[in-house]
Amino acid sequence: MCLADQKYPRTWREMSFDSKLFLALFACLVGLFAAGNRLTVNAELSIAALAAAGVISVSSRRRRRLDWRWPGTNRRGVLRAVGAAAVMFFATHPTFPIFQPDFLPWYLAGTEIAVFNILESLRVVQAPEVDFLKLCGTTSPARDEEPQAACVMEAVWRRATRAIFFITSYAVMFEFLVFFYLSGVYFRDGSPRPTLTQTEQLSTGGSVVYITPVQKHLLDQLETWASICIPSIIGATVFLHFIVGVKLLPNTPTLREIRNRKTNSDQVHGTS
Repeated sequence: MCLADQKYPRTWREMSFDSKLFLALFACLVGLFAAGNRLTVNAELSIAALAAAGVISVSSRRRRRLDWRWPGTNRRGVLRAVGAAAVMFFATHPTFPIFQPDFLPWYLAGTEIAVFNILESLRVVQAPEVDFLKLCGTTSPARDEEPQAACVMEAVWRRATRAIFFITSYAVMFEFLVFFYLSGVYFRDGSPRPTLTQTEQLSTGGSVVYITPVQKHLLDQLETWASICIPSIIGATVFLHFIVGVKLLPNTPTLREIRNRKTNSDQVHGTS
């Protein structure tokens, strides 16, 4: 499927039933996070497990009733699923204690987001309801012949620019995840007071520990790169999508498309 032609729901009505179930489960986990220490770890695990089982049961029954069929996946989907799994590893790695009421819902929510992204990449779930309904019934699902043809018609330089942009974006995201991961590890293993080897301060949430100069230098470098690269990626997104016209944001028109729509609208009003 051509990345520029992918469509995502913009309203609640356009969202698939599975997406709505995902949001309901996410809201449940956010509620557990808000409850904090008022619930035990066992209570949080029990509530989350019951909610997840309910979501899976309701979704499975609906799929059987509508005769949903898995359309298969492709290499891009597998690569996206692997990337989502890597993000889940970094985001849910126990840099902070998992089995505490304050932190457990955060890990559960991160895992849920990653699992949904993996399933969507493998085309097990669909974000828009219209895409889900296309896979229901007795008709064999189409396998993206038309989107592929659209990709062939697109200029090569646009596809190459988009590919370079997303590779760079994923590299920046990976760099930030490494910074986040190492910050947690160094904070967890840091010393509460200065030692002969751990002389540099590392503060998180008002708490201070001491780490080695090499660790501090690495974190400073990663933080500097992230502070430069993340705004640059945001700026490049705006410039490439709206000014250059390389489609990066699904369902968002470029400036050229907006001008064309206005021109067409003026012509229609002029002839009427």
